[in-house]
Amino acid sequence: MKGKILNTKRDGRDTYVTKQTKYGTFHGKVTCADEDLDVENDLDGFIFAECKCDFQALKHRAKLMEQRAIGVEHAYNVLLKSGISKDDPVMQKLLRQVKVAKREASHSKDVYFFAEKYFKDTVTSTIKTRRKIAEMNKEK
Repeated sequence: MKGKILNTKRDGRDTYVTKQTKYGTFHGKVTCADEDLDVENDLDGFIFAECKCDFQALKHRAKLMEQRAIGVEHAYNVLLKSGISKDDPVMQKLLRQVKVAKREASHSKDVYFFAEKYFKDTVTSTIKTRRKIAEMNKEK
């Protein structure tokens, strides 16, 4: 996700990243597990911590899109109850906006959940790759 890295910090096994996006400022932290200390890598730690920031931003975006969908639908229902016909061109446009807002909210949630799943797979794959590289270097 686009944004600006405001701060990075490495403290023992912990890596911290602070990132500012158009959805706010988010803080990511990752800790290297005991069994992975042999393949610990600063760059991977910073990348993974930045991903945590991105997840927070994606989650926040999904929440905003959901609130937007609720608001647009509420406006439609209020106007409908006030006696404006569903056939009125303004109401038809507003109904299209309700559908668009709901679709965007659903898509935002899907992106967030997929990103989290993909992240877990990426971490596992990265650790396996680092182990293979370490084994190859030992054999030389």
